Amino acid sequence: MVGGSPTFPVHARRADVECSPGTCVFWDAGYANKLQDLQFKPASLLLTRVISKPGPNRLCLDLGHKAVGSEMPHPRVVLLNLEDARAVTHS
Repeated sequence: MVGGSPTFPVHARRADVECSPGTCVFWDAGYANKLQDLQFKPASLLLTRVISKPGPNRLCLDLGHKAVGSEMPHPRVVLLNLEDARAVTHS
């Protein structure tokens, strides 16, 4: 066994290696930007709710800490129909 999911395209070219790309089905949106050669397509959607509007052009969402881990850099999610939205913080 060699590599990890991000090295899948490299090892997939080797005839003598059986590949298993791991858990990439559940990766966050950042991987689609970083690994564009893998041509990721969304496999799932998360529902959220607006908790508050603390200011103009600002929403506070309850997406769930376990649904989207805060350890990876932004962007971790893509908000449908809010393509220009950007994350400010995640806790």
